[in-house]
Amino acid sequence: MLPSGIFNSLKSLEILYLNNISLTILANGIFNSLESLNELHLENNLLKNFPSGIFNSLKNLNIFNLGNNSLNLQFLPEDIFKNLRNLRYLNLEHNLVNDLITPLFYLFNINELNLSYNQNLNIDICLIGFRFWKLKTLNVKNTNSSNMFKNGICQLRECTDIDLSHTKINKIRLTSLFVGCNSYSFSNNNIKIIDTNFIPRPSKNINLNMYNTTISCNWENYDFITSVPNIKDNFKILNYETIKCSNNKNLMMFNWTKNKENIIYPMSSVMDKGYTCPRQCNCLWYPFNLSFIVDCSNRKLKEIPIFSAPNYIPKRGEKIKVKNVKVDLQNNILVEGPSQDDGYDNVTVLILSENKIEDISWIPPNIQDLYLDHNNISFLNDQLIDSLYGPSLRSLKLGDNPFICYCTTVKLKQYLSGNSQVVDKQNVKCDGTNIQIIYADNICTFPWVIMLVLLFLLFLISSLVASYYKWKKYIKMWLYSKGWLLWFATEEELDKDKVYDVFLSFSQKDDDFVLGTLLPKLESEPNSYKVCVHYRDWIPGVLITEQVITSVRDSRRTLVIVSKNFLESCWTKMEFRTAYTQALTEGRTRVIVLVYGEVDMTEIDGDLSVYMKMTTYIKWEDPWFWRKMLYALPHKNRNNQIRTTTV
Repeated sequence: MLPSGIFNSLKSLEILYLNNISLTILANGIFNSLESLNELHLENNLLKNFPSGIFNSLKNLNIFNLGNNSLNLQFLPEDIFKNLRNLRYLNLEHNLVNDLITPLFYLFNINELNLSYNQNLNIDICLIGFRFWKLKTLNVKNTNSSNMFKNGICQLRECTDIDLSHTKINKIRLTSLFVGCNSYSFSNNNIKIIDTNFIPRPSKNINLNMYNTTISCNWENYDFITSVPNIKDNFKILNYETIKCSNNKNLMMFNWTKNKENIIYPMSSVMDKGYTCPRQCNCLWYPFNLSFIVDCSNRKLKEIPIFSAPNYIPKRGEKIKVKNVKVDLQNNILVEGPSQDDGYDNVTVLILSENKIEDISWIPPNIQDLYLDHNNISFLNDQLIDSLYGPSLRSLKLGDNPFICYCTTVKLKQYLSGNSQVVDKQNVKCDGTNIQIIYADNICTFPWVIMLVLLFLLFLISSLVASYYKWKKYIKMWLYSKGWLLWFATEEELDKDKVYDVFLSFSQKDDDFVLGTLLPKLESEPNSYKVCVHYRDWIPGVLITEQVITSVRDSRRTLVIVSKNFLESCWTKMEFRTAYTQALTEGRTRVIVLVYGEVDMTEIDGDLSVYMKMTTYIKWEDPWFWRKMLYALPHKNRNNQIRTTTV
């Protein structure tokens, strides 16, 4: 150990070298008389600590070299550098420095700081910029520091150079460097991510030395590797010719990026884990033209692979819009094209050439290039041809398909004639011939005789149908009266559970007509209708309203005898309303109106008036009365089974 007063007589000493002498400790007060000292060299010793206040008298010290010792700032007195306010250069390389703590925070005027070869160094360059405003040069090479830009944009106002070579840094955010130094060295690093986002407008030129650096040439770094050597007119990459791709150490990045259109990434490396490529296919991302390629060609596929074409590709929190989706299904054994449910909505290029496709009924709405040549397509429906007129279509191949040249091909011929998008018109031919459809004549010509016969038959059928609808009622009545084609005049047996065929609703004052004339005729052979009349079939003691509802419900028809007496009775009107309501509920004709005697139609009001205006009623004086009545009542077939019909 050197004596404490060894330099007492050297008060004017400006430079002192005490390096390479294996010093382990310094005597307290050894530098007290060296107030004029400008440079102090203590490098290449075995120093671990210093006595408190040992450097207090070195107020004019500018250069201090402490390299190649065993110093750990954590074990130094906090005020060890307190009086070194004029210090401009400090070398702490090859020590045990692991953090910038209090001892260094007094060095406000430091210009150069060398912290290289401190293996456990873990610093924040942004914090250095905050503490050391006048710092110009920082050297942290050959350290294990990995994340030195923790706080975003670093304010290093007077900085000119930072050496970050041979470190563990693996991510560079260029925005963090923008308000920093003029030059950075990232030589001999292995960098995974270089983020070029959010760089402001050009305002300064920053040099990045990337000598012998290895980077991940993946999708996340695409903007960087395709912009070298100048990144957005702000950053100039030095020694970019020596940059290697980490996925292939023999691949120089610059050689790989000369042809940007050939840069391809597997979709598994650019998409989220939730996205899967069809098992039989190869999915690729072409960032040059923002295209997603699904290569399923030559796979002997029998079915269309189902997948979902992405709209966006993720990239560090951003969403890059996919402009083109190409699906190549060439040379398989497919028999039909994709459907709307197969995930092809966003496809812009679809190659289906050289398959066995017979039917193509749908195409993606934004299709640009569609290849259907060399298949077994004989017909394109009108809806599909209409979709081919879409504004996005650029090219279409239809050649070498067995198209049937018939009337169904007329629209295809029109399309071929008026659209230049079909690039192989010369190969679109009628099946079994060498005739191009675009030039084919007589595709849809019928013999005149067949045409005339068809027109005559159409006229005849139309006339018969019109005649039937005009005279339908009388035709059915006549057939039924003759007992012919009874199935033609009946409905299905919906009323098989009814108790009565007909319920008679009439005024008691009309008993002579009803009981003496109408009822015997209805109940006699050959009709033998089962008739419900209140005086005979109603149960004594039960409310009249319930009896009315039950009688209407259990009868297939309600025959209302409208007379002067009927209009004066409130009970008969209630019976009609009940039957009318049931008919409306069931949606079937249940009520038959018989007008008996002279009735003033103006006296009929309410639902009965509406009903008689909307439906046909029967008059007792009508010479066709019984034919109309039997037709309106439930029909009976030859086995005397009730069948129903409507008037």
